[in-house]
Amino acid sequence: MENTSNYQLNKPAQDEKVNVGLINDNMDIIDQVLQENRSELNAHTSDATIHVTQSDKDNWNKAKTEKSGINGNIRIHDEEITVYVHPAGTNPHGTTKSDLGLDAVENKSSAQIRSEITKGDITNALAYIPDTPDEVSRKISGAVDGITDGLQDQLRTTEITGILVSGLPDGQKSFSDDWTVITSADSEGRLLTKTYTDNFSKCVTELKNSEGLVIGRMTKTFDSDGKIIADIEIK
Repeated sequence: MENTSNYQLNKPAQDEKVNVGLINDNMDIIDQVLQENRSELNAHTSDATIHVTQSDKDNWNKAKTEKSGINGNIRIHDEEITVYVHPAGTNPHGTTKSDLGLDAVENKSSAQIRSEITKGDITNALAYIPDTPDEVSRKISGAVDGITDGLQDQLRTTEITGILVSGLPDGQKSFSDDWTVITSADSEGRLLTKTYTDNFSKCVTELKNSEGLVIGRMTKTFDSDGKIIADIEIK
């Protein structure tokens, strides 16, 4: 005969005769287990401390906690509740300079500190000697002069190049007998000379200032296809 795994109830085999005594034993076991379960259930349901009542639920549902606009307070059920009051006074916690790591710092006003700063202190802090106002003005003036000179040089180069290519705006031209030399002069005393050589396949143009100094030269060479190769030199 086998028994159940949990409560060891008798399990007669299919070929065994029914034994009323075994059935009664099973009934007694079942009755005992049910009674024990009822006792445990009654003890659990009667324990009020482990259960949530409807009143508890109602109170939780009504609970309302909000941030208060008053420092140290909290709002509970629309009421201000004070939870912290900061001590009064300018230094209620007795904080010292050493607490903040300032025990080695002198107690000086900003006005006193400014009055004690020297030019040497500023120089050491900056790691270089600042320019004086006069030095700054000279540097600005030098930079402006450099830009002006550069612009003037550029304008001069552009003007000379234009004269070498197109001629003097107000010059009066004159030709040599063989037409190989063409000269012209303008009101400023500048002289422009074009000289053709190599059977007119090469032309050298020179521009001289009023003092007779060459300030620009252009050499043009005509190849067999009639193309012009020009080389301009500004003095």
